[in-house]
Amino acid sequence: MKESVCLDIVPLYFDKIWDSIVKHYFDSEFICTLLMVCKNHYQVLSADDFAKKMLANKPEKKAPEFTSKKKLKMLHLTDMHVDLNYKV
Repeated sequence: MKESVCLDIVPLYFDKIWDSIVKHYFDSEFICTLLMVCKNHYQVLSADDFAKKMLANKPEKKAPEFTSKKKLKMLHLTDMHVDLNYKV
């Protein structure tokens, strides 16, 4: 099912996807930097490094201690809606 969704979505957004790829990879600064002809204008970022820096000064959170031995039953529902335009 996931494959069919992708196959249906790509044609709808192909123009935007193609424009984004062309604007990034055929940008003069990107090519110049890639060929090491000019100064590096791009900075390679790591999501893991960014998260570590953001969380470095945060206090460590302790797990809550439960005093009751009873089990808690819970139902969590999120993003409930009907999409009448969804195609299967």
